[in-house]
Amino acid sequence: MDEAPRMIDYIAMLAAMEAEYAALGAAIPTVRVLASLSGGLVPEGGFAPAQHNGPIARGEVLPGAFHGRSIPAGAVLFLQMVREKQKSGEIAAALLRGGYQTNSNDFNNQVHAALDRAAKKDGAEIIKMAGAYWGLREWLSPNVRASMAAKGATSTKKVKRTKKRNKVSTTPHPEPAKATATVIAADTSYKQPEGSSTEGRILSAVRSRPTKEWTAQEIADAASIPRVQTVHFLAGKLAHREIIRKTGSGTFTVQ
Repeated sequence: MDEAPRMIDYIAMLAAMEAEYAALGAAIPTVRVLASLSGGLVPEGGFAPAQHNGPIARGEVLPGAFHGRSIPAGAVLFLQMVREKQKSGEIAAALLRGGYQTNSNDFNNQVHAALDRAAKKDGAEIIKMAGAYWGLREWLSPNVRASMAAKGATSTKKVKRTKKRNKVSTTPHPEPAKATATVIAADTSYKQPEGSSTEGRILSAVRSRPTKEWTAQEIADAASIPRVQTVHFLAGKLAHREIIRKTGSGTFTVQ
C-alpha cells in the first residue's frame, strides 16, 4: 500500500529562512569591514547582482568609486585601499578609473596642487612624503604624529609673528614736528616781533607804559586792533613765552 503524500511544512521552512536571513543581516556589516580592511572598496549601497565576480584585488578601483568626491577625499580613499605611498600621477590615474569627472588638460598637476593644499591644513589626513610621494597620517606612529603636530603649531606661531612684524614695519612713521619759534616757550633765542606785526603793536603798547597793567581792550585801542579777542589770544601767547606778564586780574604788563 502506497504511503500518503507528505505535506510540506511551510511554517517551518519560513522560520528557517527568516533565521538564516537574520544571521546574514548580522554578518554582512562585519564582512563589509573585513573587505574594506583587505583593500577592497565596498559601495555603501551594496553590490548589485552579478556586479563583481570573484575576490577584489588590492588597490582595485571599481567604476564610480570616486563619484561626488573631492580630489583629496578620493586620494585618501585610494591610499586606504592600496595601503602604500603613491605619486600624484598614480593617484590621478586611479581617480579617473573610479569615475572622477574633470575637464582639466593637465589632471596630474591639478591633483598635485589639490593634495599640496590639503596637506598644509592642520590635522590633514594626507601627508607629503619623501620622493614626491603621498601617504596617510594614520600610517605614522603616534610619536611621529605628535611631533608633526608640534612643528605645525610652531610654524603657525612664526607666521603670525612675521605678519605682525610686517604690519608694524609697513606703517608709515609720522614725520617729526618742525620746531618753530612761535611754539617754543621761554626760548632765549626768540626774536622779538617787529613793530609792524600785530604782536609787535601789542608789545609796543604794553612797553609804552611799563608800570601800567593793561586790559585787553586798552591794548586793542592803543595798538589799533579792531578785535579784542585777537588781543586776548596774542597777548596770552606773548605771556606764555614770558615776553610780557599776565597778572592775576587778567591784565598784562611788561615782564
